Amino acid sequence: MKIDFMPLTWIKSPDDLSFQIRNTLIIKDVLSKFKEVKELKQLLEKTQYGFTASASEFGMYKLLRITDLKSGKVNWENVPFCDGNCEKYLLKEKDIVIARTGNNKSFLIKEVPDNAVFASYLIRLEVNEKLLLPEYLYIFLNSYVFWSQVIEMQTGTAIPNVNAEKLKKLIIPYCSIEEQKKIIDNIFDKNLKEEINKIEKFLENKEELSKNVSHDKAILSSLRQSILSEAVSGKLVPQNKEDEPAKELLRKIKKEKENLIKEGKIKKGKELPVISDDEIPYDLPKGWIWMRLGDVCDVKGGKRIPKGYLLQDVPTKYIYIRVTDMKDGTIKDNKLKYISEDIYQLIKQYTISKDNLYITIAGTIGEVGFVPSKFDNMNLTENAAKIINYGVDKSFLKLILSSKFAKDQFLDKVNQMAQPKLALMRILTTKIPLPPLPEQHRIVEKVDSLMGFCDELELRIKENKINSEGLMSGVLSEVFGIGEDIHI
Repeated sequence: MKIDFMPLTWIKSPDDLSFQIRNTLIIKDVLSKFKEVKELKQLLEKTQYGFTASASEFGMYKLLRITDLKSGKVNWENVPFCDGNCEKYLLKEKDIVIARTGNNKSFLIKEVPDNAVFASYLIRLEVNEKLLLPEYLYIFLNSYVFWSQVIEMQTGTAIPNVNAEKLKKLIIPYCSIEEQKKIIDNIFDKNLKEEINKIEKFLENKEELSKNVSHDKAILSSLRQSILSEAVSGKLVPQNKEDEPAKELLRKIKKEKENLIKEGKIKKGKELPVISDDEIPYDLPKGWIWMRLGDVCDVKGGKRIPKGYLLQDVPTKYIYIRVTDMKDGTIKDNKLKYISEDIYQLIKQYTISKDNLYITIAGTIGEVGFVPSKFDNMNLTENAAKIINYGVDKSFLKLILSSKFAKDQFLDKVNQMAQPKLALMRILTTKIPLPPLPEQHRIVEKVDSLMGFCDELELRIKENKINSEGLMSGVLSEVFGIGEDIHI
């Protein structure tokens, strides 16, 4: 018999995990001491599938379903009703029901209301109480001795599914009724008590560590935003009176755009509304100014591939960059999609340059990042746009647009939509503070330094989590011989 510990998605809470592992230690101890196993069919009176009926708000019978089984408990007040000829499905004390699909939850009936039946996706197990106590069987059904066998009998799926015949073939470590009663009454020898206490203490410490990791992550996220907030309010680095004021930078950018319009290289955009005094959220340092993003940038959307065409996995020289490729402020290259030459010819003007920033406008809203050189002039999804910058430090622009101040503006209107999508004009009209260009460079340098410190903290948090998971596997292997065949 082989016992394996595997992460089971339906065992979520620390108490549930502790319950499963405690039971595993108990059943493994039985196997070690008495060296006897039996097929479950030798110990059962019968198995029975439940009643097929639709749940109703009213009826003669309570209808217990899989969804009513929660952490070994049932709130009978929330169990629906049904009607029909279902006397043979009536539940009684000490019945065990087990789900035959999904996660194989089991439930030991201790107190049951009158006229309660069980639904068709549950199997009732009735034991021969001269040989097997229901409470002992319930301990087995909630142990990794049980889960290891159920997972092993699956073919082509990681989701356990059992039927009555499969259940009957399960091997259960066996001991006498007298020993089963001791187990049910928590009467254990010294060694088993120590093992149970050890694992329960470890799980308590692990849960505390997990809470600390979550807390640290939240603090770190807050710290990153605080750094950006200080940066966009002019409090991160000192001002230098020798710096040329931002209004001069803005004047030069406007002049450059006018020249590009005259030369036909860009089109004149819509007139942007002037920022009124009422719109100014806070005072800026001397030399800074408030402006619209569209005063110093253009924003152009991407393009959906034409109807009837498909993205492909086979590489071509034409990459189609999607929102799913845009992660952590850059473009990842692990799951790229490509387009053919004929599709490229239809949408070739909708590309993004390494000199641009990207911004996501659907799905994930308002994420901003750099374009690595290897993605220069690649086709861009319709769910993102490119930001064309005319003289602001690109890294400064990214950190401004990554701040909560900018993101709140992006999401202000978007959250009111049934299918959220960030309008390009909404991006262009976003208010941003503009410092002198030399100060932009100093701010970027300072932010990079502080974010590097945050990255180091994040790495330590990840290491703590990895160490915790590794320690978990190590302790479990030590305590009950995980992954080893146990011979009798």
